[in-house]
Amino acid sequence: MNEDRLVKIETKIAFQENTIKDLNDTVYNQQKQIDTLSETLKQLIDR
Repeated sequence: MNEDRLVKIETKIAFQENTIKDLNDTVYNQQKQIDTLSETLKQLIDR
């Protein structure tokens, strides 16, 4: 495997790792919002 090909693969992996982290953060934040909305809805229903 030549050096240029290895650098390209490493670059792609780094980009994918960053994308996965960003997606994980997004899912985490959305779940927090869902939890908050679910609790608010429950409180409204229980009135």
